[in-house]
Amino acid sequence: MMEAVAAAVGVEAEAVAAVVRAPPRPPPNRDPAQIIIENVTWTPQCFLDGTAPPFQIQLGFRVRLGPAPTAYANGLYWISVYVHGKKIDAPSWTPGTAVDYSVAVQQDLGKSVLIRANAYLPIKKIQSNDQHEFNFPKMCGSGCTNPHAANYDPSITDDDGSCITCASAGNCIPYDTDEGENCNDVGNGCCDGYCETAGDCSPSFRGSFTAENGTYYPSCFG
Repeated sequence: MMEAVAAAVGVEAEAVAAVVRAPPRPPPNRDPAQIIIENVTWTPQCFLDGTAPPFQIQLGFRVRLGPAPTAYANGLYWISVYVHGKKIDAPSWTPGTAVDYSVAVQQDLGKSVLIRANAYLPIKKIQSNDQHEFNFPKMCGSGCTNPHAANYDPSITDDDGSCITCASAGNCIPYDTDEGENCNDVGNGCCDGYCETAGDCSPSFRGSFTAENGTYYPSCFG
């Protein structure tokens, strides 16, 4: 009898414990303060004819460490700022800090320049990152900026409508649009929207041609 009572008491105690046991706490928010690169500008916007290399710009930008989203993310962050692969600053900031930078950068015309920033809170081992990429300026002036054209000039910033995008000097140009006074439908040996005869298009460009109006002409390829 005593054993039965004891067993009943034990079951009741377990039931009470199950009722009063608190649910597990959700994991804490461990998001860091976000580091942001903004207000990116540079001068000159392009280089005048006659400018000799090395080409250099003055790059300006701001790096800002945003507010801490929680008390957990508060603290002194180690900051690293890189431009074109070179670390230019390594300060320690608290959330809400912003600093403006001005840096001289040398690069080839039209090539990519990358700005990176990292914020690391060592005591909590959390971090955030940001980056901004842009193309280094080109020469001032105008010319053909279409990479599929025969007279494409990668160093030019403004297109002046001079691109030759069809037959030129006896060659078939990919993505022939047969536009402009440099092109002819008769005897140019290239596929165009008014296919001359099946098989006219050079085999090396078969499959690469789309007509001026966006229509594909399989009959051009024989």
